[in-house]
Amino acid sequence: MLTQDIYAGWKQLWDGGRSMKQFAGDAVPNTADERSRLFDRAADHVLAVGAELNRRLA
Repeated sequence: MLTQDIYAGWKQLWDGGRSMKQFAGDAVPNTADERSRLFDRAADHVLAVGAELNRRLA
């Protein structure tokens, strides 16, 4: 899943006349960072929901 920020960054790299190797070399870490950020957000949400459930069941 690409966010608009990553897409804009890729477009900027591509439009800047960079080689495909440079483009790919920058795109892979950016995508990994975005996936990590999304995973962290999901994990925070799961923990918050779990805490709320525990509070309601107590």
